[in-house]
Amino acid sequence: RKDFAGRPWDWGRVGEFVGMRFARVYPVHLAMLLLFFAAIAFKTQVMNQPLDDPRNYQLWTIPYSLLMVHSWGFLDVAPWNTPSWSISAEWFAYLLFPVATIACFAKLKRPAAIAATVVALLGAMHLASMALGMNPTKWAILHGLGLLRIAIEFTIGALAFTVFDQWKRREQAECPADTPAPSKPWGWLALGATGVLAALCYTQVSDAVLVGVEAILLLLLAMGSAGIRAVLGNPAMVYLGEISYSVYMVHYLLLGFAKGPMNALLQKVPFLAANGWIVALGFLVPTCLFAAAMRDGVEMPARQWLRRYIARPKAQAPIPTEQAPAAEPTLAEPSMAGAR
Repeated sequence: RKDFAGRPWDWGRVGEFVGMRFARVYPVHLAMLLLFFAAIAFKTQVMNQPLDDPRNYQLWTIPYSLLMVHSWGFLDVAPWNTPSWSISAEWFAYLLFPVATIACFAKLKRPAAIAATVVALLGAMHLASMALGMNPTKWAILHGLGLLRIAIEFTIGALAFTVFDQWKRREQAECPADTPAPSKPWGWLALGATGVLAALCYTQVSDAVLVGVEAILLLLLAMGSAGIRAVLGNPAMVYLGEISYSVYMVHYLLLGFAKGPMNALLQKVPFLAANGWIVALGFLVPTCLFAAAMRDGVEMPARQWLRRYIARPKAQAPIPTEQAPAAEPTLAEPSMAGAR
């Protein structure tokens, strides 16, 4: 059997993949759980303030969060760090990926088959969202339906990579490395897809449509022109991408502490209430600073430490041994150079 990239199947590489993904997501997830424990204790025991929703902070839900299975349908709440429901679903996708690779990706090579599969998956997502009244929170916490969503989206992402991989191989075959590549409109198309996606976010369109447009946008960005590479390769953009996971994981805790003071400030200062972008910026800056500290102080050191134990040692090429010099060719035994 082969994987979806056409390489011979290797269960050792599968285990390394799952381990690497664990090292990527778990350290920050665990650190945020510990911070939530401390924050809840401080709020209730020191500040003597009630919790907004005590059901989200029950002690018996801690093992589910520690194992990253808290959005697998075992609970009817998204406990502790609520945004981490998607990390739980993502962990499910990492475990599902090898099975899906064997069952699906290796057999889907033709563009028509890939397109039909993507349309079918988006249709299933749309039907499920219609059944739920298109309430995004229900995707996360009811009956493990976050798993359905992540499985569909993860599969579409892998299929998008298959399309990209085929396109890249064809481009390399048609355009050698020493030949300048012809100009392609990927940058303009990506800009257009970004505008469409931004406009759709202000509508009540189905999540399936958003996911479809996002898949197209990511594919266009991957195929990117020099302009796209210049923008996304900018050091500031790269660093923002590196801290984006931490931003996602820390913002809910900070928002819980900032919500009360921010509301009081908006009531006292009408100017801020009329210019919400100033308040948003005032929250975004410290959130990014906290996320940067989390990335540099927890995420990167822990990931590097874990990877030392997860990564398989790479096979080393055999060290060449010294050979005796070849005998001078004779008339009866011509040299290979002469034979060629």
